[in-house]
Amino acid sequence: MENFNRLVIVICMTLMSLAARGQTRYIDSLFQPNLSQQDVIYGNAPALGWPYLSETYTYPQDLLLDVYSPSGDTVTDRPCIVYAHGGAFLFGAKNDYPVVEFCERMTAKGYVVVSIAYRLGFNSLDSVSSQRATYRGIQDYHAAMRYVKQHASQLGIDSNKVYGAGNSAGSIMAIHVAYLDEYERVNFPALSSTPDLGCLSCSGNAYQTGAVPKAIANLWGAIIDTAFIEVSNNVPAISFHGDQDGLVSPNHARPFNNPFFPKLFGSTIIHQRLGHLSMMNSYQVFTGAGHEPWGLFGTNLYMDSIVEATANFFYPMTVMSTDERPRPNGAIQCYPNPATDKMTLSWGNTLKPTQWHILNAEGLLCMQGDLHGESSINLIVEALPAGWYCFAFACDGSVYRQPFIMQ
Repeated sequence: MENFNRLVIVICMTLMSLAARGQTRYIDSLFQPNLSQQDVIYGNAPALGWPYLSETYTYPQDLLLDVYSPSGDTVTDRPCIVYAHGGAFLFGAKNDYPVVEFCERMTAKGYVVVSIAYRLGFNSLDSVSSQRATYRGIQDYHAAMRYVKQHASQLGIDSNKVYGAGNSAGSIMAIHVAYLDEYERVNFPALSSTPDLGCLSCSGNAYQTGAVPKAIANLWGAIIDTAFIEVSNNVPAISFHGDQDGLVSPNHARPFNNPFFPKLFGSTIIHQRLGHLSMMNSYQVFTGAGHEPWGLFGTNLYMDSIVEATANFFYPMTVMSTDERPRPNGAIQCYPNPATDKMTLSWGNTLKPTQWHILNAEGLLCMQGDLHGESSINLIVEALPAGWYCFAFACDGSVYRQPFIMQ
């Protein structure tokens, strides 16, 4: 039996390794990506007129998005990623080369990916104007998330599995949609100037479906205040940043070293804040890399690493069921899932395992214990870091396993 229990660990490690290497839907590239819808209007909002010197002149701008879908896929409850391009809130487009590459690669894995355009423009010599441009972008991203969730059935997606992502300015937007609450927008003092930009959900469209993503992928983004990140808005995040980024620092600095821009907290400090709160997160630092290394001369530098790491990070949240109570079906029932400090696992009276194991996403053994005929156990798991795990045991020549998430 001891050898067979060791087999449990080997099999679970193999299963997790296969997922990490891309042998299944949402990990492997199984489909041809298809730009299925283009220039869909997700909202309309007042935009600044060129040359952005003041806000005395605005015009109504249609907010547009493109939809990438897996060609030939018949699944109707797919996960979705809402993606925003970069460009310092002055430039960029939803069909920029590296953006399209990312969208197509994630679509090939089975995701529906929505690439959004948003309002651009501000006076680069005016700190108030730059902050207001950031907030307008956050509002537009908020509106896009609401639109996507409202139209989930038409898009063939699960509205509970809508992720956020973006690069540079687009990532700044995604981060704030994930963590900025309405009552905290007073920390944008520039918003009180004329005209008032209104609440987070007061622009773009009138949908009330909610905008918080299930998780986010942050590509060289930043946040205005790490205090926005709280346990109450527990959104997992995977971050990517070059340690030599001089435009949007991974630490604490003004973007572009522009004295008219507010200081932002970059990915390194965001990662530290999430870790301090025991919130699920991952961080990849590209040593020696500057800003936007994936788009440098069309090289797709780091694109493979970014796409694969994002797919692996989103995967357990995409395929796992999460319940507050035990489910009637399945060999092993696990609740609550996600867990924070305690969890109950049950498997009925027909199975008589003698030992259980918990492994982390790297296949490393984290906990184990003996069983003496029990059909359920209560575990204290508060020492496990945030992330995803596999509970498993061997019985009657078979291996039984149940994934779960620690928050």
